[in-house]
Order: sequence, then structure tokens, then C-alpha cells
Amino acid sequence: MLEGRLQHQAGGKLRWSEQMNRILLECKKMALELVKSDNPPRLESGRKVGYMQAMRAQWIEKGCGNLALTKQNLRDQAARLEKFLGRVVDTKECGLLRASSLVSYIEGQKSVLRKLKASFGGRKRQEEPEELNSKFTEECPGCVYTTITKIAAEEPGNARSKYKKECEDQDRVNKGVFSDITEAEEFWRTSWEENGSGD
Repeated sequence: MLEGRLQHQAGGKLRWSEQMNRILLECKKMALELVKSDNPPRLESGRKVGYMQAMRAQWIEKGCGNLALTKQNLRDQAARLEKFLGRVVDTKECGLLRASSLVSYIEGQKSVLRKLKASFGGRKRQEEPEELNSKFTEECPGCVYTTITKIAAEEPGNARSKYKKECEDQDRVNKGVFSDITEAEEFWRTSWEENGSGD
């Protein structure tokens, strides 16, 4: 019997002991089995007995009827216990994650990301000089200096003048590409004058 083990808090609330919780869960399990069986218990009217009523009957049979708990109280306590036990099972299955281990993992990933960013930026910074160096090695070394000095002399005010090969202008003329609008205008004007009115 639980009469000797019954504990009350100062406000008159019932304090559930481990034995009471264990008995309650057993009662709920037995009640659900009874209700779901092929021959469930029935009321005098012929209706099936609900699991809450069957659970309270099991609770009274176990000798806990003197606690004067309603079937709703028993149902709520059983639900709280199952929820708590479910959390405990989930914690055991998943394992605990400490904040310190999570922080160290995140910091490690940040470090990896910083290294990747730095290496990517370094590669991008190296591409432009490599491209420029390849242009210098393609041409003869002596003509590079003369071309640069010629470009600097042509555009003295431009601090960032572009490097171009000597033969670029000849290639452009050979391909039929005009360097600016005035060159195109002169070409078409001379062709019209030579051919007449253009008919």
C-alpha cells in the first residue's frame, strides 16, 4: 500500500513518488491493452469503457484509491511521465552536445573558411601579373621596353595606360576594324567619292 509513502507539499498538492509513477504507468499500459483487446470491458449500457476509466479502475485495484485522484489527473500525470521519459530516451539516443564542443567546432570551420578565402584571393591577385608577364615573354625582350616608352610618350597624362603590341594596329587594319569613328567616317567618305553618288 502507498498510504505510508504518500507525501504532500505545503500547499496540499500531491507529490508523486517513483513507486506511484511506476504503478500509474503500469495501470495505463494495462488499461490500453484491455480497451484494445478483442473483448473489451463494457458499461451496463453496453458501451465500451474508455481507457481513462479503465486506468482509474486499475489504479484503485493496486490500492491507490484512497488518494482521491480523478481520471483526468491520472491521465495528465501519465502524459507528463511519458513525455519526460521520451525526452530521456531521445537524449540517450542522440547524446548530449556541450556548448564548448559546439563553439570549438564552429571556430574550426571559421578558420577553414578564412584559409580558403585567403588562398582564393591570393590566386586572383597572382593572375593579373602572370598574364602581363606572359605577354612580355611572348614578345622579344628588347621591344617591350621600347613599346612601353613609346606608350608613355604618347599618353603622358595617363598614369594607367594599357600595354599593346606593335603589331596590334596592323592586325586591326588587316581585319577591317576601325580604331575610332573618324577613321570609319574617312573610309566611307572616300569610297563614296570614288564610286560616285553611291548608286
